[in-house]
Parts: sequence; structure tokens; C-alpha cells
Amino acid sequence: MIAVWFALGFGWGANAATLDEVWASVSTRSHEALLIEEQQKQLEEAEFLSIAALLPKVVLGSNVTFNQVEVAFDPNALFPPEITGLVEQLTGAPLELGDPILLQKKAALDGSITFLQPIVNAPAFVQAAGVDDIMEAGARDRDAKLADLRKGVAQVYWAVLLGRAAEKVSQDALTNAEQHREMVRKLRAGGVAVAQAELQAELAIARAKRELTAASARRAVAERLLSDWTGLPSDAPLEEPQPSAKAFGSLEAAVEHAWTHRPEVAAARLRVDTARNQHTVSMLGWVPTIDGRFTEQYTQNTGFSGRNWIWNAGIQLNWVAWDGGFRLVDTRQKASQVRMAETAHDRQRDAVRREVEAAWLERQRAEAAQASVTREIELATENLRLAEVSLAGGVGTLQTAEDARLGLAAARLAELSERMNVHLADVALRHATGELRLATSP
Repeated sequence: MIAVWFALGFGWGANAATLDEVWASVSTRSHEALLIEEQQKQLEEAEFLSIAALLPKVVLGSNVTFNQVEVAFDPNALFPPEITGLVEQLTGAPLELGDPILLQKKAALDGSITFLQPIVNAPAFVQAAGVDDIMEAGARDRDAKLADLRKGVAQVYWAVLLGRAAEKVSQDALTNAEQHREMVRKLRAGGVAVAQAELQAELAIARAKRELTAASARRAVAERLLSDWTGLPSDAPLEEPQPSAKAFGSLEAAVEHAWTHRPEVAAARLRVDTARNQHTVSMLGWVPTIDGRFTEQYTQNTGFSGRNWIWNAGIQLNWVAWDGGFRLVDTRQKASQVRMAETAHDRQRDAVRREVEAAWLERQRAEAAQASVTREIELATENLRLAEVSLAGGVGTLQTAEDARLGLAAARLAELSERMNVHLADVALRHATGELRLATSP
């Protein structure tokens, strides 16, 4: 009877979707997964910003100037008329020193292109050196979020399986209650049962219908959620997954593995390195910066050079000797952030230990409960058989048979629930130890 119930309750075909396939669909379709990936892309784009201070800069400039007066330099006006006349008498020719030179036009256009290259910029160098830690911490955050999502998918997946099985158990219970009513009617016809027994049978059927309606609603809600996440039809058959073999020989081994492989711990550790790097950057704010510069300039005011295009190059040193105390305060803040990051890392390790311990104990409990409920089903099945025999023989009561029916239904649901608990405890343990994101099967 139990084997028949399982065959009916879990009638998944050869094409039933597996949890791996559902996860793959969720990772490419769900809004949560897409948001996680987009956040990672933004972080990858931000990587360039950390090294931008070290790259060459190109600055374009242009302006149009309108002057009140036009200014020109006439070299012939340098000497008084007496001197120019004397030169003309002596040489026989007038003194000509050249055409006037226009120094300032009434309206003039200027433009320039400047290339800047940092040569010494200690804070920027250290900032760029620490970008790998920031990127790696972001990647570990993404792994942690995807692992959380994968754990949630497993819970929804099992909610569908449990909902479908519960609906089947409720349907079987309704069928059984209707069979009891037929027995009671036959007994009444033979003068063995009283009218109250048939009333009790009708009450049992009404109760079974109510339970079936509730089970159908829970199943529909779970199927709709899984369909929204994956795009699968709500009635798609699902394959029951099996828990993995225990990968750790002891709780302490599981905790040590979690501290090494859990993405949240790795991210916290990387943020300690990042905070220390930022503290170093703040202290290097006292170091002067040196930049190389090359400028090509165009001007309509050619002046004495007579050239529209001119260039100049140089090396510029900047040293902010005093900035009002900003660097002192910033350095103290960065030192505080280092201590906070170290504390957060220790807190994360403690949280992971507690999570691993809870998952470890829950799996032990679920495995023990599953072994116990198997025996419970055997006893409940035999109890219902004896109660039905007694009822058919006119010896037992309908209440006894109804209690036996409810007991068997509860045992069946408990068996599936504990099977689900074993698997979810396994998922929780692998999530807690950092293995869920790496495994090929949830």
C-alpha cells in the first residue's frame, strides 16, 4: 500500500525536471539573479576608475577674447624724429626698422591641447594596487548572493513536491472517508450501525474535502512561484533530489572548511585588506605629487614670435603642506575603519560557525526523524487495516476507523516532510560551508 501511494504521489515521468535544471533556469531568468549580475558588472566597470589617476590626461581649451583697444608695437617709433633725421642725413636713406607688430588684436581666438602624465602620485599608486581586493570582495559578495538564491530555489522546489504529495494524501483521505461512509450505510442496512454513525461519516468527508481544498491551494501557490522564477509550466513534473553524502567527518572540520571557503568570510577578509590599503593611501596624502606636462597652443596674437603655433613642456611639483587638518582627520577615520573591518571579519566567522552548527544538528535530527517515521507509517497502515476490519465486522466504531485514517495521513505527510527536511538540511549545511555555490548538484 505504501509503495502504491508513493508511485501515485510522486508520479514524475522520465522527462521530469531536476533541481539542477531548475537552478540553471533561475540563474538566467529570475530578476534576483539578473540584479546580482548587473551589480557585478557595475563593480567591474568601476575598476577602471581606480587606475584612471595614473593614466595620461588630455585637456582641450579654447577661448575668444574681445579687447577694448588694439595694441601694436611700431619699432620705428622707438627713436625721436631728431635721431631718425640725423640717420637719414648720414646714410641718405630713411631709418626703417620694420613693419609694426600687432601685439593685441581687437578680437582674438586662442586654443590649446595639453597632455598631463602623473609621474609621482603615491596615493594613486597604492589605490590602484588595492583594486584587486575590491574586485575580489565584490565577486565573493556575488557568490554569496547566488548561494542564498540557490538555497531559496531548493526550498521552493521542495515546497512544490510537498504540496503535490500533500494534495494526493488529502485526496486519498477523502476517498477513504467515502469508503467508510459506504461501510456504515451497509451496516445500517443490516441493523448493526446507528444513524449517528452515518452522520459521523458525512462529517469525516466534509473534513477531508476541506483539507483537500487547503492542500490544493498551497500546491498552486508553490507551483506559481516556481513557474515565475523558471518559466516552466506550473504543472511541470519534478524529480525528487537526493541528499549528498556527508562530506565532513566532524563538526569542527565543517567549520574549518566554512572559514576557508565561505564567500562571506572571504569578502570580509578582503575588506580588511582594502581598509588597510585605504589607511595607507590616507597617510601618503602628505607626499608631493609630480606631473609631466606638454602643451601645444594656437593663438592669433602672434606677438614678437610671429608664430601661431607654439609649444611648451615642463614638470610640475605640487605639495599641499597644510590642508586645514583634513588629512589628519581622514587618517584617523581610516584607522577606525580598519578596526571596524577586522571586527566585522571576526563577527562573520562567528556567524558562520553558528550557521554550520545549526545546519549540522538539523541534518542529524532530520535523519533520525526520517528513520523513525518509516516505522510510524508501517504501524499506522496496520492500525487502519485492523480498524476497517473491525468496522466491517460491526465490532469497531467509525470513530476508531476515522482516527486511524487521520493517523495514516499524518504519518505519510510526516514522512515526506522529514525527507524534505533531510535534503534541505543538507542544502543548508553545504550553503553554510561554502560548497553550495561550487557543487554541480544543489
